[in-house]
Amino acid sequence: MSNKVKLINIEKINHEPVKPIETKYGYEEVNEHVALAEFKWGTIKEESLCCIDGRQTKALLGTPGGDFIEFANALEQYSKITKQQITQEFVYNQLKQFLKQNDICSKERKFYLHSDFGRIQDMFSRIQLKTNKLISLFPQSKPPSHHIDIWLDELSNPESQGCGHLRLAMQHAQLYCFSDDSILKFLLRAFFSLYWNIYDDPDVDDSNLRSKLLFEIVLGPLQAKAIIVLSQQHNHHNHNHNHNHSFTKYPMLTPNVQGSQVFVYTPDAAIEWRSLILSKYFTQKINNNNNNNNCQCSPLIDYSTFSQQLNDVAQQQLNQTLQLLSPATGVDLYSVQLHSNLSPSDFSNGQSTLQHLIHNEISYESLSESSSKPNLLETAFSYVNYFLDHYF
Repeated sequence: MSNKVKLINIEKINHEPVKPIETKYGYEEVNEHVALAEFKWGTIKEESLCCIDGRQTKALLGTPGGDFIEFANALEQYSKITKQQITQEFVYNQLKQFLKQNDICSKERKFYLHSDFGRIQDMFSRIQLKTNKLISLFPQSKPPSHHIDIWLDELSNPESQGCGHLRLAMQHAQLYCFSDDSILKFLLRAFFSLYWNIYDDPDVDDSNLRSKLLFEIVLGPLQAKAIIVLSQQHNHHNHNHNHNHSFTKYPMLTPNVQGSQVFVYTPDAAIEWRSLILSKYFTQKINNNNNNNNCQCSPLIDYSTFSQQLNDVAQQQLNQTLQLLSPATGVDLYSVQLHSNLSPSDFSNGQSTLQHLIHNEISYESLSESSSKPNLLETAFSYVNYFLDHYF
């Protein structure tokens, strides 16, 4: 592996922080973080899309808001195309049907949502005032029936969201391409309704949907000092799933290492999830519905168009979060690019650390600032054109 994999460079992306912070990372600090971080390879079929939140202590595939926001964006687009009224029942059923697809979500590849310790503790305090009951742990089973609505109301409260991207989307719904915040609130209630199976739905138990949900509570304050856009230099044989239905293996990196925090964003993985999973799933629902009703109830749409719409929404949301979320508003962005001459199957064992790879004489190219610095959004979403060129 040491002869065939190298970290090409760490390059600063042309981006001016809204409110620069004095402690933001430069090249040296980013280099040190990357060298010490856990590194592995993973596909979107094996790994959840986590949030880019810098408090995670495991190597991850990251996109703002993770699986939860990605699904909410697709569901919003689907409801607009089908002119479906957004209700709690509709959102609950859509999430349940999606989770029942065993080739999409599983007990290994869970549907991801996170909050943080501070927001959860504040939520506990509000619930305690309403229930007059001391709360020490997040319930792993259904709360008492007369308390369920209190829990669901608080869990769908923007102030309870430890995910800053999700909280901002709820507080500024139209800036984040939602008609209003109802679909996000309904989706939060649906997530926890399925998590606890509050309706005693036999379908939920039979399909073991709880095992497909991951609710993670991260610890400590968010103090990320840089945003890393992690990518792999594309080779033709690294993207062979169009021929044998396998999925691309992407590099994964740990955001939180020995007291150092960075945001880790893997746009390639997010684009593939939107294209090959969400878009195919929802466009098939639209077109099947038309066929089953023997009429064109909704406009026919191909999944590449649906996928492009999701990428456009994600681009706008990312731009808003860079303007609104501290500390993302105050840090610089760095493109960290890995080059591999190996096929995905060569990474079947998958795990190593960049420190180990470096010790095995994998070379760094110069970390000096490039004379040509691409815009963040151009960098992050240039992969769309690559996918269209190579897959469709």
